[in-house]
Amino acid sequence: MIVNVVSPEEEYFSGESTMVVTRTPNGEIGIYSGHEATVATILPGGLTIEHSGGKDSYAVSGGLLQITPEK
Repeated sequence: MIVNVVSPEEEYFSGESTMVVTRTPNGEIGIYSGHEATVATILPGGLTIEHSGGKDSYAVSGGLLQITPEK
């Protein structure tokens, strides 16, 4: 699946991923390709992206998570 991690100032990650994990008000969410379309608030904490080259982890202060069939 295609993943984009962006802020108003910068794009931090854009590329293929096998899984994304982050925290929402309803708990931790793991996102795989084919996940149901969702919009959620990201809570402060971590965001991890697993991809063929390994894992990238980011500290986030909050944000918005949007899952579509394409991304």
